[in-house]
Amino acid sequence: MKKLIAGLALLITTGVTQASFYRANELLEWCETPKSSDACLGYISGATDVLTSDSEGPLSAEFICMPASVTTGQILKVYVKYANDNPEKLHYSASILLANALVTAFPCESQTD
Repeated sequence: MKKLIAGLALLITTGVTQASFYRANELLEWCETPKSSDACLGYISGATDVLTSDSEGPLSAEFICMPASVTTGQILKVYVKYANDNPEKLHYSASILLANALVTAFPCESQTD
């Protein structure tokens, strides 16, 4: 649990200070607009691949433990729910808010699959 808290703290602080191409509010808008759903799914897929990479992702699969059966559609729903539940964080980079959503939804300590 201490690792999870430390990881979230690191993600939150770096999310505020790093420049990013897309902001969380932009990604949320794409994900909630039918015309932009392909862009949303593409971003979610690519960023999730990077974030959950076993050896090279910033979280190195240490904090995010998704079952193999999780779909991109499920990840999209996790992101949209997390973003809507945390509007005060929508100025973060999209990748940082996605990482926070994934850590919250799929923490390694409570993995049961």
